[in-house]
Amino acid sequence: MSLLYEYTFTPDVFDESCYPHEEVASVCIEQLRRISLEESIVRNLRAGEWIEFFKRTNRPWHRYGKEILKKIKKQSRLRDVDPVLPEGPESDEDWCSEALASHESNPLDGIIVTDNILKNFDDNPVFMPINKVNQKKYRDIRPGSARLSRTYEEYKKQLEIIFRCSNSIMLIDPHLDPSERRYSELINLLLLAKEKEPKPVIEVHRAIYKGSGPSREIKKVEEWEKIFKEYWYEVLKKNKLQVRVCIWKSMHDRYLISNLIGISLGNGFDTTNYDKDMTTWSRLDIKTKENIERDFDPSNIAINQNDLAGSFTIL
Repeated sequence: MSLLYEYTFTPDVFDESCYPHEEVASVCIEQLRRISLEESIVRNLRAGEWIEFFKRTNRPWHRYGKEILKKIKKQSRLRDVDPVLPEGPESDEDWCSEALASHESNPLDGIIVTDNILKNFDDNPVFMPINKVNQKKYRDIRPGSARLSRTYEEYKKQLEIIFRCSNSIMLIDPHLDPSERRYSELINLLLLAKEKEPKPVIEVHRAIYKGSGPSREIKKVEEWEKIFKEYWYEVLKKNKLQVRVCIWKSMHDRYLISNLIGISLGNGFDTTNYDKDMTTWSRLDIKTKENIERDFDPSNIAINQNDLAGSFTIL
């Protein structure tokens, strides 16, 4: 399971009249904000009809709920999927049936619903009642960290939905070197983004030095450009992807930062064939993600003018 979850919601969770009173509605909507804007993408059922349903239906949508819907769209957190059932939904129950059918076709991490919906459907572990999502039972099924083996297969499980859905991707690892065997699978992870249209903005950030301690070797930016292009140019060209590489004078921690999620990577992007060699990845809160993004923004002259050694673009 990826640290970026995929949910969908029955429309009534945004409808203030579906809660017993305003206080309950406000608490639930706040949970909805955190879930939808910090830890997930939203499955836009029936090729986008789901988000349009809120525009064409005159219901008392909660004022904060409407803001969340706008931000979901603005932040590109919607993932369109094809219709499954033959008839287009008109009621909340219809949307729940469509969500269940979509889940059976391609598993979701959760369908978030109100108690009103649950009364009309059999128990299903994919249901997450909006008034209970902060209870331990539901927190435990969407943890903020993951323990995984340092293999390509495990990394792919974590990164596939992120690379397929993100508009921007930053890979931050001071030792990232495509000429080393331990980073040889990374190009295949990047190719997970090749079907995304428009293509995402991909950046790689690494240190100017190679090795550590007494064996540390300072390389020129031009040397790194030669290495990266030798190993990645043809593959990226074939798949119409572009990567910008930024070389920093000093850096240490390892992260994946996209417009959808930030992840702290215990051991970076290098992989091994030994599946008992483990690492820990942890999802960052939004504020921390944004701070790291600013720290590695080459255009942020106030912070980075003395730290960036140089950059180049592959393709």
